[in-house]
Amino acid sequence: MVNARWLFFGFIPLAVVWIWNLVDFIMAVCGVFKDSEGKVIETW
Repeated sequence: MVNARWLFFGFIPLAVVWIWNLVDFIMAVCGVFKDSEGKVIETW
């Protein structure tokens, strides 16, 4: 049986980080990623 603490403190945060990375990657590939000055990053 899966321990509920592992599910809450392990799997869910890892899933959130994975989704966050996927969104960042898609934004970078589409060319809408911005730097700290608000300029669009065109070459990477």
